Amino acid sequence: MDFEEMLQPAMGYVNDARCMVETVADAEGGMTESAFSAILGCLWEAAARVHCVVEELESWMSPEEDKKA
Repeated sequence: MDFEEMLQPAMGYVNDARCMVETVADAEGGMTESAFSAILGCLWEAAARVHCVVEELESWMSPEEDKKA
């Protein structure tokens, strides 16, 4: 697994969420449901990619007996 290939888009999703939060913070009227949903969607996508990488790293650390089971 190419970790950079998985984590680079995750960083993009986090950046997108950050930009949306900053835009909403500057706007008068607060956050709409669609903005909230879009921000959570970006963070969810980022978390899913990070989770895949963490699972792969954990598999490298598990004892050989666990891998055979």
